[in-house]
Amino acid sequence: MAHSVCDTCGHPDSTMVEGMCGGCRRRYVQPELITADRLLQVLAWHVGASNGVPVNGLMDLCQGQVIAEPDRAAAARHIRRLVEELREQGHHVCAHPSTGYFIAETAQELEDTCTFLYARALSSLTKIAAMKRVSVPDLRGQLRLQT
Repeated sequence: MAHSVCDTCGHPDSTMVEGMCGGCRRRYVQPELITADRLLQVLAWHVGASNGVPVNGLMDLCQGQVIAEPDRAAAARHIRRLVEELREQGHHVCAHPSTGYFIAETAQELEDTCTFLYARALSSLTKIAAMKRVSVPDLRGQLRLQT
């Protein structure tokens, strides 16, 4: 396999992406430098489900360049954590596997996302209840009455 020379450090590397070796990518293209504010700026251009963008697109838009394949999984996890953070702050960041991420344009889009998240949460609780062999309400004793 032929080795190209890194444009940044000058070392030969067979895993070059856009002229940068793996070591330089890890040093200079750091997904964790994407902030919640930057993500919100990017999402401001994606209002409404019809303008949704998949997580891979968000990564590249936030970073300002294509993130190399070895770094994409970590960047996707980071973006998802930032989405959770923005939601906890009250931002209407919506998402669905069929549309990608977007800011709600209508009350119905926000409601649809909340319904999707609720169903996902209930599915997780149902699995936990099955593994513990208890009912969902008994997981935390919410519906137990003192007798």
